[in-house]
Amino acid sequence: MILIFSESTDLTTTLVINNLKRKFFRFNSDEDIIEISCTINNNKESFVLYINSGEVIINLDKVTKIWYRRGIGLRDEYAQKLDEIFKVYFQVNATCVNNYFFELVSGKTIGSYSKEMEVNKVLNLSIARESDILVPPTKITSSKKDLEGFLKIHKRLVIKPLKHPFSFEKGSKIVTPSSGILVFDNLIDFPDKFSLSLFQKYIEKKFEVRVFFIEHEYYAFAIFSQSNKGAELDFRDGNQKLLRTVPYNLSNDMIKKLKEMQKKMNLNTGSIDIVVDNKSNFYFLEVNPSGQFLSFSENNNCYLENRVRHYLEQK
Repeated sequence: MILIFSESTDLTTTLVINNLKRKFFRFNSDEDIIEISCTINNNKESFVLYINSGEVIINLDKVTKIWYRRGIGLRDEYAQKLDEIFKVYFQVNATCVNNYFFELVSGKTIGSYSKEMEVNKVLNLSIARESDILVPPTKITSSKKDLEGFLKIHKRLVIKPLKHPFSFEKGSKIVTPSSGILVFDNLIDFPDKFSLSLFQKYIEKKFEVRVFFIEHEYYAFAIFSQSNKGAELDFRDGNQKLLRTVPYNLSNDMIKKLKEMQKKMNLNTGSIDIVVDNKSNFYFLEVNPSGQFLSFSENNNCYLENRVRHYLEQK
């Protein structure tokens, strides 16, 4: 059996499971409820999932492949009925079990719950640099005085979220208004002290590149977003229907560096964002461990959902 962790509105998951030739179960964290029974003794470990009050029972021994696409994974449903202070405490217990579960099945899982939940942009920038990939000059600080020198050198800066962009719950959905990226060339509106923030040199871009990878296969797309109103800083903030994207051939040298970076990050799938400047230098920006690729696949008739499906069907 193939076990898929996702959300009910995720179209990528829907397209992948269409025509899936092996038995599977799709768990949508925004709709379904999981109860677990875990046993550890000297002879063996067992993990059983009871979905929706036992409507579906899944013994982990019978699961051959797992795809962590998105969602919160396992959750303590009892804790959701408690006051917030107790809810947070008991959810920590569920997080421990989540981490144990996904570590237990890591050998047959594509995607990473822990990497998605705890994505560390700063660490990933460091790993990219160690892999001989250019990164934008970066400053992390909470001091205006410290930032003044950095701005004097680079003239124009962007400020980015250290982790995920700001988001909020609306009904059963998580809404993310924008990428959270801002650009500035002066510090007039900055207080002397502020919350710890990530700043980078503004890279005047020729185009962006989105690279989807699964295992050691890389699929790259050039994104000509600089002329799209609202997408000059980040293609995610523009009108996706107006974006022009084309398949892009990465150099063998770049692929070699990306493979080294992927290995150090311990990821078997994901999407890498790169910006190319006017001198054709490639700068690593970030990696998304859940691997967003659908719009690029559809716009260029690449059918990457078939590649994910093929991976899941392998024994």
